[in-house]
Amino acid sequence: MKWPYSESKNLILLLSVLLYSSCSTDSKESSTASTLPSIPVDVSIIKKEKIDAIESISGTILPAQEVEIASEVTKRIISINFKDGASVSSGQLLYKLDDRDIRAKLHKVQAELSIAALNEHRLAELLKTESVRLEEYEAAKAKYDVYTAEKEMLLAELEKTEIRAPFSGRVGISKVHKGAIVQPGKGLVTISNAHTAKIEFSVPEMYLNAVKSNSKISFEIEGSNKIFQANIIAREASLNKDNRSITIQAITSNTQGMLSGGMSAKVHFNKLGIAEGIAIPTEALMPSGNGYSIFLVKSMKAKIFQVELLSRNEKTAVIKSGLNEGDTVIVSNLLRISDNASVNIVSTNKK
Repeated sequence: MKWPYSESKNLILLLSVLLYSSCSTDSKESSTASTLPSIPVDVSIIKKEKIDAIESISGTILPAQEVEIASEVTKRIISINFKDGASVSSGQLLYKLDDRDIRAKLHKVQAELSIAALNEHRLAELLKTESVRLEEYEAAKAKYDVYTAEKEMLLAELEKTEIRAPFSGRVGISKVHKGAIVQPGKGLVTISNAHTAKIEFSVPEMYLNAVKSNSKISFEIEGSNKIFQANIIAREASLNKDNRSITIQAITSNTQGMLSGGMSAKVHFNKLGIAEGIAIPTEALMPSGNGYSIFLVKSMKAKIFQVELLSRNEKTAVIKSGLNEGDTVIVSNLLRISDNASVNIVSTNKK
């Protein structure tokens, strides 16, 4: 079948228009793509350096020495000789208990002991001349010994009515008041050593070699910018079988009184020792399904790479693999960048 000449001409014209339109659109898209602005970025040029991998974990402040003061006898409190929360010295009297009955017994025994001592001495002299029998002297000597023992026992009971500080430190709040009757073993007040403090924390099995006795750690507490130093003094004999961790204790000076038992602490220790490696700013890291990735600048294009971390903290990430010395890593505008995007370096920080 033959098309009329006019219709063939119109069809050719229509096809020409469509083809031109398509080419024009492609040309515009290509032109638009080629004129996209470069994304401004800050970068860091990586080089090998001496690094220490710092691990941070939670810990608890403990008193270096703390005991709960209690009475050994049932007596009434007649005086309390300290103020709540005050510092006390070793041997300082804290509580005085009623001792009148003990003193009365002691006075009687001392009188009887004096008589027994005179009688024993008199019979001892007579025994030398055989003026008395040996049995009489031995009975007098036994009576003297009994009264001596009674006196010592009463003096010990009298000593228990004076409750004193076992060491210098700071007392807490008294749990009893003047006039109260105390029972043996019932806690009266807590005293703790205020000049030193302990830090207790647990570390995973993999870090055992990093927390040996006498090695140093640092730590921080809430509300203070000070970095405290402490020496490791002890660790548990075996790992916790449930979580494969071990409990560590370190000790530090507390002369300024900034540390109190029960405080939380952020403990830092070097888990690797000082070694040569590559560290990058933490802000360069991007979480991904396989760990972390970063953008490197290659020929003014952003290229995404996977990296393997050795450790990280708030400022620095130590890279185990995935980076080489001299690489240029992007540290800003990461959310605007995609792989192969054009970038414009605004500032450079040489690590």
